[in-house]
Amino acid sequence: MSSNKPIYVTSPLLPDMPDLLADIESIFLRKMLSNNGPCLLQLKQELQRFLNLKNLALLNNGTSALYASLLALNAEPGSEIITTPFSFVATAHAITAAGLKPIFVDIDPDTYNIDANAVALAITEKTAAIMPVHVFGNPCDLKGFEALSQAEDIPLIYDAAHGFGVEMDGNSLLQFGDMSILSMHATKVYNTIEGGAISINSVGYQKDIDCFINFGIVDALPKYFGMNLKMSELHAVVGLHNLKKVEEEIKNRKKISDRYLEKLNQIPGFKFQLIAPHVKYNFSYFPIQFTNNLKGRRDHFINVLNEKNIFPRKYFSPLLSDLEMYAVDQSLTQARNVSENILCLPIYSELCFSDVDKISELLIHTAQVLEDV
Repeated sequence: MSSNKPIYVTSPLLPDMPDLLADIESIFLRKMLSNNGPCLLQLKQELQRFLNLKNLALLNNGTSALYASLLALNAEPGSEIITTPFSFVATAHAITAAGLKPIFVDIDPDTYNIDANAVALAITEKTAAIMPVHVFGNPCDLKGFEALSQAEDIPLIYDAAHGFGVEMDGNSLLQFGDMSILSMHATKVYNTIEGGAISINSVGYQKDIDCFINFGIVDALPKYFGMNLKMSELHAVVGLHNLKKVEEEIKNRKKISDRYLEKLNQIPGFKFQLIAPHVKYNFSYFPIQFTNNLKGRRDHFINVLNEKNIFPRKYFSPLLSDLEMYAVDQSLTQARNVSENILCLPIYSELCFSDVDKISELLIHTAQVLEDV
């Protein structure tokens, strides 16, 4: 049943408290809270099995995972990483923190993912890696990027922050690229409250990443530059409990997504992200793009929803390339159009159909009012 409580864009998946507290008590009795404790090792093993991965490193957050993967390249300072301007700021921040330079290219207007053809044109002798983002968990052009990476002999790192549980032709999205990065932040489909992971698909990077995330220590001595990017036992145990619930979470999110589409799919001026039919999706976000006569009217829709205690988000706006620290003089036409007209609607397992219907009806009514103006 619908309520008057605020409806936010998402709500975190949480473990059942009695079971969680029992395991936290066990952690406290062991007094081993970090440094590859038994919960972290168990979580690593279970995630590798769940996602069908061979080499997985667990970190304290997804930004650290991006940062560590870029450091593992051992690229010359100032080398370039080709990526998308249509992403969360962590994508660009991690590149900069690693002493590298983000190079932004345009996106596909239907999938919202970086355009492989645009990437090919941006490659120079300074290019150290290609970093596509699976936007909202929607798989990029995997075959296109694999071919480009091999032809140009350039490493391929996927920012798969939103990609937990997504499969392409029966294969985990995290199996692709030299490395794939996962976020396990509380806002994601699957979370450890704070957490991240690197699926290391080219084994040459394994040793460097394992070393870097633990202060550069080898055989009990700090031999290389490194940071403390490890995941704690408390975060790992939350992950173990949430892993038992994530399939049901995704199943319920699909029902909500289907309900939105049932209500909104035929409304002129509403456009939805294109997801290939052979993708097993995780329904991590529900973006809607305003087009035609509704183009440029996003803030009006937001105000209408906010008045009813409903809080969608403008993911991702502004473009990374428009931020003062990354500003570049590029048209990036498709990315700009999507960024200025995108709105992510609330979607999470506990969202009831009556609230989905209420949100949908507000959007439809607002579109009709604007049509008549």
